[in-house]
Amino acid sequence: MSRGSQRILVAVSGGPDSTALLEILIALRPDYDLDLHVAHLNHMLRPDAADDAEFVRALAGERGLPVIVESVDVPALVKSRKLSVEEAARNARREFLLRTAEAAHAQRIALGHHADDRVETVLMRILRGTGVDGLAGIRPVALPFIRPFFDATRAQIEAYLHERGLPYREDPSNRDPAFLRNRIRREIVPRLEDMQPGFRAAVLRLSELAERDSAWMFVEASTYLVQKAIVEQTPQRVTLRLAALSRVMVPAMRRRVLREAMRLIFGRMTDVEQTHVDAVMRLLAEGRSGACVHLPHGLIVERGYGTLVLRIGESGAAEAVGEFVLEVPGGTEVPPLGISIRAELLLRRQAPSPTEEPPNVAQLDCATTPQPLVVRTWRRGDRFTPLGMSGSMKLHDFFVNERVPRREREKIPLLTAGGRIAWIVGYRIDDAFKVTDATTTVLRIEAAHR
Repeated sequence: MSRGSQRILVAVSGGPDSTALLEILIALRPDYDLDLHVAHLNHMLRPDAADDAEFVRALAGERGLPVIVESVDVPALVKSRKLSVEEAARNARREFLLRTAEAAHAQRIALGHHADDRVETVLMRILRGTGVDGLAGIRPVALPFIRPFFDATRAQIEAYLHERGLPYREDPSNRDPAFLRNRIRREIVPRLEDMQPGFRAAVLRLSELAERDSAWMFVEASTYLVQKAIVEQTPQRVTLRLAALSRVMVPAMRRRVLREAMRLIFGRMTDVEQTHVDAVMRLLAEGRSGACVHLPHGLIVERGYGTLVLRIGESGAAEAVGEFVLEVPGGTEVPPLGISIRAELLLRRQAPSPTEEPPNVAQLDCATTPQPLVVRTWRRGDRFTPLGMSGSMKLHDFFVNERVPRREREKIPLLTAGGRIAWIVGYRIDDAFKVTDATTTVLRIEAAHR
């Protein structure tokens, strides 16, 4: 590598986008003094995935480029870490690329995302209830990642390959309607484009405007966090002044400050979801000193005397149970109660009959079950409407009727939805959340002792 050259790790799956990206970077190599390395990760999700790896290895070899090929058992990660296939594959790929770039001394990692990917990503996030950051979608540069095809379309990329007779691999999973992105790509986007010509371009304009607003809010929130709110900071602990947070009068900006505080621990915003921020906002508004919220990835947020402490792991033996925000879909550990809870979404025709489920499983109507879903324990004054009844009753009276010993009542997990008790784990769901003939999607929740 010459002194002025730039080493780039090119992520190549073997599909049309990444194959075209590699060919174009090779063509640009003399003009920009590029030193290219190729990386491929076999996710072991398909029987022919090894053929993709061999295709990439041969492609790089024919062009005289160094290539790194590794395999990771994503199905095993799905089971062991209780993740969706998409999330497990995304996490594994990111870890592989970052580690490989460091080993190869590459300054940048080039990805093949293009304009159609940006449209699909924004629509996916809208369907999941995104905010401004989600509308901003994919960014052209998020170092060390770069996306040279940011403004190119899928049609342009495929035309480039066909004109030059360049081979590439087809991933049959890209046609599987079980994946939301595929349904958006093949059904929703074409239909909306027919209804409103120029729809794709309109989504991209929306994304660019959201990116500008998001960037401004990021600067404002980060500045306030550093200059006014932080008391102390370590890699696994951030302490904030409650008084400084209370002076942020606009709730949207207060949320943004909290998100930035979480980012200091997580390292990237993709691990911070709206339900996490909502739980901390409730802690600020309603919590007393000593109250805490347990979030995914081992983050504990505790309200102290004049402070809000965000830390990773290590809750003390005497620590209150607090609140645990559930991953939906996904798995959540609740160590103080010795249980783990797994949530999954099923089409009603795929779900067993609710009456056939064991006591440690509940089925709820997804449409009538607002998020965030939170696990906590009994509080004085709690009420719910037992399945089959029309009026509410005190939880204390329910425990008495069920002959639950007094010493056991404070150990029983309660699942709340939007702040309302949806399931007394192991006993009864609230009638408002039951599965009915009108239910289309079932939220199935299973609790297991660890």
